[in-house]
Amino acid sequence: MSADGRTLLTLDRSGKLVLTIDGKRAWAPVVNKPANKLLFDGRGSLSLFCKDSHRLWSVGGAGQARAELQIQDDGNLVIYNGPIVVWASETRA
Repeated sequence: MSADGRTLLTLDRSGKLVLTIDGKRAWAPVVNKPANKLLFDGRGSLSLFCKDSHRLWSVGGAGQARAELQIQDDGNLVIYNGPIVVWASETRA
């Protein structure tokens, strides 16, 4: 959840990862199966997995020494490596 509480990233019971802003869908990855696990590994990779541990979707990059995942107040989901943006959902509130 963003600091202001308006932006939320959820993996719902149906297996869909969704970023919502003020309760409205703003972004979701395109996948062909329901997911049951979301993992941010701290090295810069955000990955979504299905029940059989198959990776359905992934962004970012491995090997980022200071990777951080942020849900910002402006509605953007961002992976940073220090001050450098590695990946962003490009969503805005």
